[in-house]
Amino acid sequence: MRRFLFLALGMGLLLRTAANAETIVVPIPERFSYESDTVKQLKIRGGYGRYLTFKGRTDNVYDGTDGYYESVGKSYTECEEDNCTTYWEPPTYIKGTEGGIENKTYFYELDCLDKTFNRIGDRTGTGLKKGWMETIEDPVAMAVEKKYCPKINSLPKAR
Repeated sequence: MRRFLFLALGMGLLLRTAANAETIVVPIPERFSYESDTVKQLKIRGGYGRYLTFKGRTDNVYDGTDGYYESVGKSYTECEEDNCTTYWEPPTYIKGTEGGIENKTYFYELDCLDKTFNRIGDRTGTGLKKGWMETIEDPVAMAVEKKYCPKINSLPKAR
C-alpha cells in the first residue's frame, strides 16, 4: 500500500510539472538560404557593377586526407666495448582525416560577369581555402546570381 501511495504521489508531481512546462521555439535557418537584405554591390578595383556581396547558408563538402608516414624509420647501433646492440626506431605515421559536410553561414563575393563566387572562410579537408568556384557548384550562389545579377546596378552599395 505504501508503494502505491508513493507512486501515485510521484505521478501527481510529474503531471503538475508537465502541465506547467513551456516550449521554447528556436528558429532554425534553412539549410540553403541567403539574407536578401545583405545582397549589395561590392566595390572591386575601384568600381561597382560587376560584383555582389551577401550572407548565405549552404553546405561545404570537404574531402578527407590519407594517412601517411612522416619518416621511414631507422636503425642505429650502440656499442660499449665489444658489446654492440642494434635498435630500431619505427616510422612515424600521421593519421588521415575524415571528409564531411558542414552547413554554416558564409559571407559571399559573387562575380556576375564570370559567374563565379568566393565563400569567405570555407575550407577543404586539408585546411586550405577553396577560393573562387563556379556558381553552379552552390545552389545559394546560383540563386543569387540569377535573381540579382540582372539588376545589379539598382542594388545598394556595400561600404
